[in-house]
Amino acid sequence: MKTIHCAVATLVLLGSAFAAEHFTKHGTLVSIVLQGTSSVADNYPGAQPGRVPPGPVTYSYEITVQQGCIEYKGLYDSYKRDFAKEFKANEKVEVVASKRLLNVQAGGNSLRMSLASRRVIANCNSGE
Repeated sequence: MKTIHCAVATLVLLGSAFAAEHFTKHGTLVSIVLQGTSSVADNYPGAQPGRVPPGPVTYSYEITVQQGCIEYKGLYDSYKRDFAKEFKANEKVEVVASKRLLNVQAGGNSLRMSLASRRVIANCNSGE
């Protein structure tokens, strides 16, 4: 029983340390831009119509978020063509950025995407 309590305490401490390292910050959604589409048919160039296995079309978006004087660009894939219509420019969002991932909570949605770039905005006076 004592071992179980020690294991639970260790997990709680590790979880709180991880949460402290990746804390949420407020940011602003700058833009969502459709970068391109892909489908299963792209894997079979020159194939006869009807000979390609059916599959969904994937829409790739570049999402730009500004948090203070830092601008993040993330890449997000969706099966929804009108995905960008669910969001508005200058919408307030919650941002969690790590080394390779960008999590954005906006419009009741939580989006986890790969972090494409991070840059510091020159001559920025954000007040944060």
